[in-house]
Amino acid sequence: MSITKISRDKSLINKIVFVDGLPGNGKTLFSSIIPSFTNVELLSYSDEIEAVCEYYYLDQISMNVAVPLLRMLADLKLYNQYMGRNVNFRPTDLSSAFNYPNKKEYINRLLMPGDEHIVPLINEKKPILHLATHNKLGFSEPIWEAFKNKIFFLEILRHPAYMIRQIASVLMDDLVDNVRNWSTQFLYEDKEIPYFSYGWEKDFLLLNPTERAVKFIDFYTEKVNRFKNENLYLLDKILTIPFEPFVLNPDVYIKKILNHLDIDLTEFSKDIFESQKIPRNKVADGIDLEIYRRCGWTKPIESLTESEELQMRKESVKNLVSKDIFELFLNVCQVYEKMHWMPKEKN
Repeated sequence: MSITKISRDKSLINKIVFVDGLPGNGKTLFSSIIPSFTNVELLSYSDEIEAVCEYYYLDQISMNVAVPLLRMLADLKLYNQYMGRNVNFRPTDLSSAFNYPNKKEYINRLLMPGDEHIVPLINEKKPILHLATHNKLGFSEPIWEAFKNKIFFLEILRHPAYMIRQIASVLMDDLVDNVRNWSTQFLYEDKEIPYFSYGWEKDFLLLNPTERAVKFIDFYTEKVNRFKNENLYLLDKILTIPFEPFVLNPDVYIKKILNHLDIDLTEFSKDIFESQKIPRNKVADGIDLEIYRRCGWTKPIESLTESEELQMRKESVKNLVSKDIFELFLNVCQVYEKMHWMPKEKN
């Protein structure tokens, strides 16, 4: 039997930026900021694109199929978004068009001609498709193969002590065995477990949610490092941004983002910076939104220094995990502090 080769060589995508990282790392801060820059589209999620990467990781889809499928999904998302079709207008959602800096843009798109009129507009304006993705850099081989030099990754990092609560509650507890979990699951000993536990399935089933979160942070960090080391030629398309230095001193990183994407500030940028509370005096001085609180965010304790608050967050993990897992947690914290950020004590 002959094998049909699936193909999609033509593409609407000019540039595609992935704002990527682990849960609780501050991706939504960056996905709120960059649409205030020239040509960047509204924040959008794409579980379909993520699923293709997950299926490929589990060896359930070939690269020959993944590549044209990814191209079609990305083109379709940009095509629909540019005419206001399938755009989110729920006011309370982070991905709502009402959160776009220039709100009139998406309202006007609803009223303009669509369909055959859209492709020439996209070719002329060259909008940048903007996707917020969940820990996909380490599983991104099909994305690079599909889009090559059109890809730009903003890899957002954050201290594990600030992410651990959200990863444990959302990724390892609330969404396990839940129909609202859109990430890929696979069967192991008659149990459905997440794609990223492939290779450490027994540990996943034995560990509690916080222990799973620690294991996952360590696993994913190693996977990303290995991907980078094996693909050095891609590093100029990946901009790594530690959350803490960014919110304390954003200007240097904003310049890097603008250079990375070859874009500029707009009249909306300053207001967006202010609404997102950057720069900040303290890393934990985030925005008090219900969705953040639901995912584990808490207000900082004013009387504590940055170091004291970080230590308190580390200690809160100690009674939730085994001794071995706590040592692993302290190790991933130490690695982050050595490479990216450690709070300075006030004199």
